Amino acid sequence: MDKKSLRVLYKQKRLSLSLQQREAFSASICKALSGNAYFAFSDVIHLFLPIESKAEVNTFPLLQKILDAGKKAVVSVSDFSSGTMEHYAITKDTVLQKNGYGIPEPKDCSSLEKVNPEDINMVVMPLLAYDENGDRVGYGRGFYDRFLGECRMDVFKVGVSFFPACDEIDDVSEDDVPLDACFTPDELFFFRNYR
Repeated sequence: MDKKSLRVLYKQKRLSLSLQQREAFSASICKALSGNAYFAFSDVIHLFLPIESKAEVNTFPLLQKILDAGKKAVVSVSDFSSGTMEHYAITKDTVLQKNGYGIPEPKDCSSLEKVNPEDINMVVMPLLAYDENGDRVGYGRGFYDRFLGECRMDVFKVGVSFFPACDEIDDVSEDDVPLDACFTPDELFFFRNYR
């Protein structure tokens, strides 16, 4: 299937899950990810915060695990006019608010540490679908592909999904950055060698 078709299908699949299912699945994913060796060895972890209206995986339990472990938790502030993101280390005291797209972001970044993408060890990213090659379908704006292009080659690129891999994505481009792994409620999938 192509990305457009997969976006429609997986938006529907996510919204078909009950809130209780999504919360239980999210808890399983966050527990498995935080218990993984790559998490243990990563000091600077970038993660997305969920858009509730899109029924995304709830990553707030993972954020808490990162902070409890004394690691640096990094989130982004998106600029939709340029398609870029700036990255900030947050603490348990950071006040978050939803932007116009429903993405939780720091309310005030002036006192936060700005983080260079090259200093990040692990990126936990949102997705709608992914295939057995590790290629992913996001929302189509390319934010994460551009961001990952600024990271080190060995950054660990992790997806989280309520569902198993889909059939091969038909219209992958050279600009698409594949996942290294994806966590689901029941399994951990590793993909091809890192890029």
